[in-house]
Amino acid sequence: MKNSMWVLFVVTVLLVSPMTAHAQGLDTRSFDGVVAPRPEPKPSTQDNSQTRPNKNGVDNGGARAYSNGVPPPWKIRRAQGYYLQLRRLNELSISDSYGNTDVFFQRPFIPSVRQASYPLTDKDNFFAVLSVSETYQIKFKVDSPTSIELVKGVGNAKPDEAIRYRDLNLPRGVAALLQITPQGVDDLRYDADGDGVYESVVKPTSSVVGSSARDTTGPIIKFVTTKTDAVTASVTITAEDENSVKAIYYSFDGASFYKYERPLRLSLNRFPVVYAFADDNLGNRRSADPYPHRLQN
Repeated sequence: MKNSMWVLFVVTVLLVSPMTAHAQGLDTRSFDGVVAPRPEPKPSTQDNSQTRPNKNGVDNGGARAYSNGVPPPWKIRRAQGYYLQLRRLNELSISDSYGNTDVFFQRPFIPSVRQASYPLTDKDNFFAVLSVSETYQIKFKVDSPTSIELVKGVGNAKPDEAIRYRDLNLPRGVAALLQITPQGVDDLRYDADGDGVYESVVKPTSSVVGSSARDTTGPIIKFVTTKTDAVTASVTITAEDENSVKAIYYSFDGASFYKYERPLRLSLNRFPVVYAFADDNLGNRRSADPYPHRLQN
């Protein structure tokens, strides 16, 4: 008998990243709250194997679907499960140890992999919930910087284990493999020379268990503006996090981000808004609301 599959339909939005951000290897499409926000979509029990998300709610980077950059709490399995998020995919397949393979982004889609459910099957933001007692091979290709998040727990709100790959910049078009077994999760591998052997190993940005894994939120960002004269101001960006801040990035257009190192001296007329996001040392990322630094005279 086939296992019953619970399907949640969750919409998120990713920020479009131009050439500058791509050159820096930043996965800027993952940040929320950069463009004017849209109402948060409500989960649905509709079978998304036949329904694609509204593209306006996926590509424009405007909806604040996740206030802290992570998915809403799910508890699809009563026991522990793996909650997988992949971003900006070209191709994707998931196979189990029984010879079943689900190939995504094709129609019709008929799932066959055991103990697997797919809350969202979009190329820009893909989610899967997998059993901890089965073996899976996740194979994919990307053409631009991407991110992977895999957490283990009874639901994903307070996981017991968390593995994250941030700003993963694989060679364009190569096949990558992430393998999950009952014994754990192997490091990501990719086939650099196209011979079918996944020989190149990529270590995760962070891999933590216990209390560290239960920290799923990025740093809180604050801005302070000091007017220097009639037409310029100095903007200081700070971030706070219980596991320390790794880096802060800023932008003037919400698309091209640069590492923040010192206060920004800006023209009040030319750059009326500053965008920012920050990473902590566990790979959690949070973006701030667009900051209008114009001061009243």
